[in-house]
Amino acid sequence: YMTINKIFKKCLVSGLLLCGTLHAGTAQEISIPHPDMLVQLESLIEDNFFLEELSVDPSAFADVHEVRSSLGLHEQAIISRNMLQRGLALLFKKNLYSAIHLTFESGLFGQKIFVSATGLWIVRHISLSGVIIGKDFYRHCYVLEPGDCFEERKHYHALDRITQEVRKDGYFQACVAADVVRDENTRTVDVHITIALGKQFTIGTVLLSGDESCRETCAEILHKAQILVQKALAKTSYSLMSINKTSVQLRKYLMKQGMSGVRIQLKQSIDVTHQHVHVHFILEDVERRKFVFFGNTFFTDSQL
Repeated sequence: YMTINKIFKKCLVSGLLLCGTLHAGTAQEISIPHPDMLVQLESLIEDNFFLEELSVDPSAFADVHEVRSSLGLHEQAIISRNMLQRGLALLFKKNLYSAIHLTFESGLFGQKIFVSATGLWIVRHISLSGVIIGKDFYRHCYVLEPGDCFEERKHYHALDRITQEVRKDGYFQACVAADVVRDENTRTVDVHITIALGKQFTIGTVLLSGDESCRETCAEILHKAQILVQKALAKTSYSLMSINKTSVQLRKYLMKQGMSGVRIQLKQSIDVTHQHVHVHFILEDVERRKFVFFGNTFFTDSQL
């Protein structure tokens, strides 16, 4: 009686079984930077080979046993290329590694595989300074959280979003910067965000205009609408929320005057020198509708 393992070894010694060696007597490293690149293994290793030994780099993986379990490869056994690809794909799904490295070395009876990896940078701590009011809101604008993988694209996108949000409150000269500190030993990142708001801009001139037909038939309505927006906004601190609120009030007033289909376009001009924002409301598709009542015998049209 002879075990399967001994049969494989006997075949190997006699040269009857090929074990998918890359280059006999040498070690070769394969780096896989992305799970989509796993297909490259098809041109580098044979479909089936004898795995003599599997080693995992303890400095690259926090839990060696978990990695071995994810790979699902058994030593002293014939394994297929598909089994290796599936195991590596599971490691990539953990989203903790920017690249996985495999070192193949010919052993006495088959292949020895050493598995290592380059870890992704992980966000460890995030802090924000420079503001008191709205600090929590600006912090939540930074989409990365501790424990997330640090991605440059998401990082700069978050800083741009914070910049846009402070501009909505009138801080058009604000400076949003971030200090990123990397720890090479733990592959972690500390992010410190600093917001220098500067001076808040104020609203300068407030204008309201319409097309030619509107100015001829609705001059009085436009005049009252102009007074409405000026009282609400002129010489106040700039806030996009206040401007939007005023636009709603303006629309309600125009609807009461029979202009239900009017479109309000907003134009803003930023005066950096004087730190003002000039606001211009433009009314388009202005058509005043007339209400006609039928069946009335008790009230005049003006009373209705």
